[in-house]
Amino acid sequence: MVDFRKGLGSETMSIGDVAAFLAVSPETVKDLLQEGQIEGYRIAKKIVRIHTASVERYAAEQKAAPPYDDKLQARLRKHRREASAKRQSQRAEQLQLKM
Repeated sequence: MVDFRKGLGSETMSIGDVAAFLAVSPETVKDLLQEGQIEGYRIAKKIVRIHTASVERYAAEQKAAPPYDDKLQARLRKHRREASAKRQSQRAEQLQLKM
């Protein structure tokens, strides 16, 4: 685990480290990777490393955003609904395959 009080200090981070740093869920970090908002690479089937610079850049962009923007909030709600629906359909497909 990265000690954020000392700065990030590493060139890469795990999904869990990014989630802790940004105060979001690991699923949100995966969504950010898929959308290209942060950059990373896979080193094994289930292991991903994320470039620290892209996380810092994303965090800075989020702080620069206005505290409340109706259009941004609408896009975020839409994104969350779509991501939730996608996860639910994937779970349903997995359950169908098991039967």
